[in-house]
Amino acid sequence: MHPIDVLPCPLCELRLRRRCRLCGGSGRVTRALREIYSAHRLAKALAPEWRGADDRQRPGVTIFSLAAYYRRRRFLRGKVVSARGRPDHEEAFGVVELVDGDGRPLTALRGLAWGYGGEGPSGLAAILADALPGLFPTMEDARRFVMALPQDEPWAITATGPGSPPGP
Repeated sequence: MHPIDVLPCPLCELRLRRRCRLCGGSGRVTRALREIYSAHRLAKALAPEWRGADDRQRPGVTIFSLAAYYRRRRFLRGKVVSARGRPDHEEAFGVVELVDGDGRPLTALRGLAWGYGGEGPSGLAAILADALPGLFPTMEDARRFVMALPQDEPWAITATGPGSPPGP
């Protein structure tokens, strides 16, 4: 964790819990994880019936994409080595895939965007900072990357740096 990107754990609330599932007992989380967890809590409050880790039921809603990522986070952490996005002209936002070392998509999220400042790009920045901490030590690093992407074009990034856009 980069020191400027550390916040108190929202589950511990200054009462350290050794077995906290969010911070692991440290009492600290990254800004990205705190934003992802907050979206997860909000999604539970807005739609208690939504139980899955699939955001296709609510495409184009950043909160549900962040919540879907949070629900899969334990499985994804450590396996994601790249990310790629492509516009989806049938929906308001594009599709973002987190990819493993063999090039297989581990998950696809549909409520995220890039190329401007806003809720969708902020959500994408949080996921990139959490899933690829070696590339994005802080949420601000990820936010700058996301805002600089061309809005209506595919993009890709790997653990070694920006990649070329994926083919058709």
